[in-house]
Amino acid sequence: MVKKVKIICFLIFSILIFSISGYSQCPFSTIGTAKTVSKNELNLSLFYFSLYGLTKTLEIEAKPLEFAILPHINLKKTWYYKKSERNKNWLKSRNLIIGSLHGINYPTMTLKLARNKGFRNLMPITTDIPKILAFRNEILISTILKNKTSCDPSNFLLTLKLGTKFALQKGENTLPYFDNPFLFRETSIYHKKLLWYVGLGLDGHLYSNVNFSIDFDYKSIGLKTDYRALEHNFLLYGQTGSRDRIRLSIGYKVSWSNFPNKKFGVFPLFDITYIFKTSKANSRDLFDPGVYSPNDEDRELE
Repeated sequence: MVKKVKIICFLIFSILIFSISGYSQCPFSTIGTAKTVSKNELNLSLFYFSLYGLTKTLEIEAKPLEFAILPHINLKKTWYYKKSERNKNWLKSRNLIIGSLHGINYPTMTLKLARNKGFRNLMPITTDIPKILAFRNEILISTILKNKTSCDPSNFLLTLKLGTKFALQKGENTLPYFDNPFLFRETSIYHKKLLWYVGLGLDGHLYSNVNFSIDFDYKSIGLKTDYRALEHNFLLYGQTGSRDRIRLSIGYKVSWSNFPNKKFGVFPLFDITYIFKTSKANSRDLFDPGVYSPNDEDRELE
């Protein structure tokens, strides 16, 4: 535990030193928010989901390094955008972004590989693994807490997240429940369970070209169950390199769960993203009224 804390402190200190060389304001990441990346923009990440803007309001997500053994795909769509306006009523003066995320994956090959290789003795070699399709659905609602003024830029992007995961399967299933809290949680849906969760996240400008992201999640297996988890993530991220194309993210995750026994853990987080932007992705296209424009939002967050 002490070693992990030292690693986290070192990573956070490193990005603060890294930020000294930057002076431009770093745009907010779209990860975990109702926003999508711009059309034709590609965010290629080492560990987290890579993102590509199919349209102005639709992005596709995948992890290329994992796709061969765990086929998966996510689609995130921004459905509604209300621009902020001057109003004495605080709620009416906020902008509002509503989106949803929908994912599907096929974990059968990964499970069979773990069984055949005896990975961490998770399951007997005789375990029957069915054909499984797992689904993920989330509703995302985001708003800016601090509107732009003549003196200060807008700041603090707050996001409410409501999500579920479930699976459909065909064939004999003798998969065990795993002792590892993460595996126990994620594979519980292979036993005809519903995993649901609610979370609150906040992105903000911290210093120069460095932003922070903090979130808290409550997760539960089933509607009437004693299995639940509390998770907290904290990230610092900033952009550097030629035309700020490289985004470095570092931070930590804190998790408490009783999946299946009470456990507490602290884990370092790290990712590198390269951002490809075409001339079309940088263009200032107009949107129909009431439809979210990532470019409009970027101007508000400058």
